[in-house]
Amino acid sequence: MSSEFDFHCHSTASDGQLLPCDVVTRAYNNGVRCLSLTDHDTTAGLGEAITRANKIGIHVVPGIELSANWSHQCFHIVGLGIDPENSELAQGIKRTESLREHRARAIGVRLAKKGIPECYESAKKIAGTGMLTRTHFAKHLVEKKYADTMQKAFDRYLVRGKPGFVATEWPELAQVVAWIRGAGGMPILAHPRRYKITATRLRQLLTDFKDLGGAGIE
Repeated sequence: MSSEFDFHCHSTASDGQLLPCDVVTRAYNNGVRCLSLTDHDTTAGLGEAITRANKIGIHVVPGIELSANWSHQCFHIVGLGIDPENSELAQGIKRTESLREHRARAIGVRLAKKGIPECYESAKKIAGTGMLTRTHFAKHLVEKKYADTMQKAFDRYLVRGKPGFVATEWPELAQVVAWIRGAGGMPILAHPRRYKITATRLRQLLTDFKDLGGAGIE
């Protein structure tokens, strides 16, 4: 069953497969009439997406998916209905972009020590002008046959306890929620069942998230 709404999708501005304009077109062709482009830690694709949306008759809700630290663990917070021009949000994005670049270089160094050379350079090339993420490293590892699938690339090299994992001090959850609220958006906890977290910690996370101004969960 198709839905007229999709409030979480990515483009090549981060780790998606399609250009922002093509994400909009594909969504429209599949019956979506209200779409939010929520790329990882960037709003770079929104202008292109909105331009295409205005041409074909689909509504785009400006969005983003921000990385946030809570209790020494990374969680993703979707911001819906944000003002991409908000100065504090823009500063937060710039800060997070710097963290991602530092992490990417460190991943490259770690994997090189394990006999996998030029990972950073290749991942950067795959990302192009988009935000560099672990997905681009996983694609490189699959292309070079260090793993059969993207999931295996993550499981063998890029998650906690594996050779390419780099702990990153993302902005605190309270700060991320404040950025989204300050930009006029609604903070939504993304994919809560994907995290390796106990039921007790999940309840505490949801409590804290609500108290900080969180508006919902996926």
